[in-house]
Amino acid sequence: MIIHSELHPTIIDVRSSYEFLEGNIPGSINIPLLSIPKKIAEIMQLPKPIVIYSSNGKESSHASNFLKNLGLECMTGDSWEGHKSEVLSV
Repeated sequence: MIIHSELHPTIIDVRSSYEFLEGNIPGSINIPLLSIPKKIAEIMQLPKPIVIYSSNGKESSHASNFLKNLGLECMTGDSWEGHKSEVLSV
């Protein structure tokens, strides 16, 4: 997946560390879904906007909604498998 944006979003990969090591978007940050609540302070300091992706899109949607409810500017990047070679414009 290629992220195309003039905004230079922070990309958070909420897949497991193992999945992340198998392939990821260059420059993305791996914060597994279950670690998101523990990493809120760290995530709040990251440059905005934040794009979140996961293996099937459901986890990225959950994480994005959770962070939006905390007032963070973020969006769902959908799934890794479904969009490995597509361009995501934000």
